[in-house]
Amino acid sequence: MDNPDFHTPEVLSGLDLTGAALDIAGWKFRKPVEISKGGAQQIELDLEVLAHAQPDFADLRVLHGSNQVPYIIQSTSISRAITPAMAATNDSKDPKLSRWIIKLPQSCLPVTRLTYITPTPLFERSLSLYEALTDERGDIYRRTLGSATWTQTPERQTKEFTLTLDATPQSDTLYLETDNGDNPPIVLEKSTAFYLATRILFKARPDDGLFFYYGNPRVASPSYDLNLVAGQLLTAEKEPAVLSAEAQLIKSSWRENEAGGKGGVIF
Repeated sequence: MDNPDFHTPEVLSGLDLTGAALDIAGWKFRKPVEISKGGAQQIELDLEVLAHAQPDFADLRVLHGSNQVPYIIQSTSISRAITPAMAATNDSKDPKLSRWIIKLPQSCLPVTRLTYITPTPLFERSLSLYEALTDERGDIYRRTLGSATWTQTPERQTKEFTLTLDATPQSDTLYLETDNGDNPPIVLEKSTAFYLATRILFKARPDDGLFFYYGNPRVASPSYDLNLVAGQLLTAEKEPAVLSAEAQLIKSSWRENEAGGKGGVIF
């Protein structure tokens, strides 16, 4: 029988979770944090945060007023899927070459793998995935992201192929190429990109008025005493906090964009 007087013990009860003050002058982006119920919270990083934060997430900060709210990062093995736009292009100088342009929703997304589906029943092709970046002199160069061989036969039940990326894209435009040799070109109908879900865990109240800051390439990871009791936060039942619309606090310079590989070229 349920006990109406029973209340779930508060997570990290009595622990002051207010961190040190922070000067946010170097942060480029922030988002309001919406909390519906107090207690342990989790935020799953969205595509905007993944694209604009440091690759190791050292620049993530949660603020209550001018003070930091300590958090821990939870890396997961959960794959999230996005469907980029994909278009086939022809190379008039090399008719044996097939090329597809894959457009991601953001630059610098930590994509780990791409899958493709084909109706072509019989082929073997070596495929190469790359992006076209601009160096400091303004020259365009090719940066390889991954390669693999795809063998498809009529007996093979699945028409899907997975290409694992060896590096994180720096731009939002990727190119997939293959040489068809003396065979007809293969057809690709769909591309799906996958990345691993990352969350931050913390404790808060609904009326705290929190903001989530990210996009500072010059800071190191914070050091919070909360790490000493991280296990309690990891195992606690958590409320899903929500990030609202992104606000850009500092405009990126042209030099930063070029150095970050934001440039590209369409063939």
